[in-house]
Amino acid sequence: MRKTTGNKISEVLRIRHFVMNIIYRSGGRSVMIPSSRELAARFGMARSTVQLSLERMSAEGFLTGRPGIGTFTNLRKSFFLQPGEVLPLTGIKIGTGDHFYHLCTSWRMFSEAGNALVDSGCTIHPMAACSSTPETIRREIRDVFLDGILFLGTPAPVVREAAAVLPSVSIGKDPVPEVDSVVLDARKAAAELACRLRSAGRTRILLQHDADFPPPPFAAVRDILENGGFDLSFLNVKEGDFPSEFRNRLLSWKPQALLIYSQYAGLALRFLAECGETPEKIWLVSAEDLPRSGEFPGFYFLEPRKEAAESAAAMLIRKMRGTKEQAESKYHDIRLICNLQQ
Repeated sequence: MRKTTGNKISEVLRIRHFVMNIIYRSGGRSVMIPSSRELAARFGMARSTVQLSLERMSAEGFLTGRPGIGTFTNLRKSFFLQPGEVLPLTGIKIGTGDHFYHLCTSWRMFSEAGNALVDSGCTIHPMAACSSTPETIRREIRDVFLDGILFLGTPAPVVREAAAVLPSVSIGKDPVPEVDSVVLDARKAAAELACRLRSAGRTRILLQHDADFPPPPFAAVRDILENGGFDLSFLNVKEGDFPSEFRNRLLSWKPQALLIYSQYAGLALRFLAECGETPEKIWLVSAEDLPRSGEFPGFYFLEPRKEAAESAAAMLIRKMRGTKEQAESKYHDIRLICNLQQ
């Protein structure tokens, strides 16, 4: 069996997206698609690759051949939303798009974003290609034929490049210059946490740290605590033996509160128990909500995902309709939630 290369797979997907775009925008009509020779010339690939993609789509029922005439979209395939109506096709991209898995927080944001766009009359295309540079996002946009994109925590240079080509909105911890942005603002919640810590006499704080992936609240919390005279110690989650270093720091430095990433909450609780401590004695503060936040014995920061998604969807709809010109930034406050009995 001949081995199919990664490049061949990518080319087959490009043809599939091109044909799916024709089907999507045909308004329920059967239309003829370009010939395999024309598509090969248009996309600069081998005709055999084009034929492979078209054969697969024919086998799936999306295309049907008419001898002596050409290949047409198949009306009998259940694909159209409503005959004669074409809803805006919007992409949603989490980060750079190449995550192998998603934590509950990013998936909850994706879900709220999708709900807000669907409720606004859009259909959704999940953008899963790796687009970490302006060049790669240009290629991805070229191949998926979208009307607009909602970015979730995507690097600013990637968002700006996309916004130069088609309507785009960003949801993240910072506004993207010259792009409509919804900002998850942690400053008030961070100030509230600092006030609670100081009121309880807890000034020795151990912070987990990852310079590449800081959750929105951590930068705000760090700034306030550093400027407020707190005694801080930082623990890099990418250290070679992070669990051992985490446990040793608990025993040797004896912090009065831990600021942790949500995925390490279970590890923190286990180490507290092993060290004979409790969450009431050493406070736990999670950077984000958890799979079962109501059971977490400490504090956590809760993003206003539904409100942020609805604001972003409204921005994107206006941009796709051409009724919005000047970029704006809208802020939504992250909340601090406490589960401790005080």
